[in-house]
Amino acid sequence: MKNNLKLKADLSLIFVTLGWGISYFIVDLCLTELAPVTINLYRFMIPFIFSMIVFRKQMKNISKNTWKYAAICSIFICITYYIASVGLTYTSQSNEAFLISLTVVFTPIIDHFFNKRKISRKLFLCLMVCIIGTALLTINENFSVSSKHFFGDMICIFAGLTYAIFIVITDYALNKHDDIDSLQLGIIELGITGAIFLLISILLVPPTLPKTTGIWFAILFLGIVGTGVANIVQNWAQNHTSASHVGLIYSLEPVFAALTAYFFADEILSTQGYIGASLMFLSVIFMEINIKKIFKRGLSNK
Repeated sequence: MKNNLKLKADLSLIFVTLGWGISYFIVDLCLTELAPVTINLYRFMIPFIFSMIVFRKQMKNISKNTWKYAAICSIFICITYYIASVGLTYTSQSNEAFLISLTVVFTPIIDHFFNKRKISRKLFLCLMVCIIGTALLTINENFSVSSKHFFGDMICIFAGLTYAIFIVITDYALNKHDDIDSLQLGIIELGITGAIFLLISILLVPPTLPKTTGIWFAILFLGIVGTGVANIVQNWAQNHTSASHVGLIYSLEPVFAALTAYFFADEILSTQGYIGASLMFLSVIFMEINIKKIFKRGLSNK
């Protein structure tokens, strides 16, 4: 039963990652009419209001620890999403997705020091493959760094680091405190993050409404699917899988982003880039497969 829940959690995270991969294209589209702060304001306030209506019965008797960790996590969510939005103005959709996917490398390292968890040989091997895949995806064919996208690339790497911290803190909160409900935590995070972006927007960039129907649909997708559902599902899934697994599965995000950019934004990867994407995808598949169990079944069937 525990293994089944773990598999369901991992599969749920893969669908969440698919939504995030598509979100890079959607955010890039929204930047034609809205400022980064405004996009993130709508991205969090819309799902918060929607969630409070749908789950109003579940939002009672919220513990102090839930409020505490929601506030802490919201800070890292704000940093991650804001600089990710800004990053798209300096680099490509594919580049940003690939660099933020370094979360897969940062997460087990931070988790190792924060929660004293050992990195298994299998996970270490998968991490090495992911690092190689990320390198192939982000550097030029002559193995040089693009000066054109350097600033955008650097802040995207920082976004990957802050999101890894968020994953580890969430994992710690859900596993160490029985009074924290994952649904409540996710919804409160949406509200606090939205409130922070609202304050920043009022002080720096007065919020404006989308001008076209297409951008309205894009904002609704970002808010409900790419942020609201994703955040709540992620918190539920982290009750049944490890932070390292979460980080590794998120390495699929640039693969989905690259496919979206290819079909909708005419961004084409080099042969080297496609090899890197394939390596990252295979590392996730390898992590999810219990090779010993499959091997034993094969022998028992003979």
